[in-house]
Amino acid sequence: MANKIPWYTTVNWKSILETTMILGIIAGLSIILLLPKIIRHNKLENYQGETTAKILSVKENITTRQGSDGNKVVVDNYVVKFRYRVDGEPYESTNSLDGTHKNTYYLNKVAKSNYEMPVSVRYDMENPAKALIIFEE
Repeated sequence: MANKIPWYTTVNWKSILETTMILGIIAGLSIILLLPKIIRHNKLENYQGETTAKILSVKENITTRQGSDGNKVVVDNYVVKFRYRVDGEPYESTNSLDGTHKNTYYLNKVAKSNYEMPVSVRYDMENPAKALIIFEE
């Protein structure tokens, strides 16, 4: 019977470690370079322009959750499509809004008006196609 060499002694661990380190460095640099753009995109203060919009459609994304009192259907979020104008130029955009009480209240209010009630929108002045619906008190 021949001597068997354990598998782990035949693996080039140095190459695996070097490759893992290089991939880690590339991933880290990618995050460092992309993170400011992601953070900037989601900050409300980057949306300085203000106008009004008309809601075109609202889609509820619902799930069933189990609680102590049984199953209940909840709205996770709303996908809201809306139209607005900036300097006479028409834009359409879509926002995903959390299913909070505040958002539900305002969306129901808009729905009761047959979607005729204008809503406030803030847009990115550098790129007016990026906009957020703002429900004001």
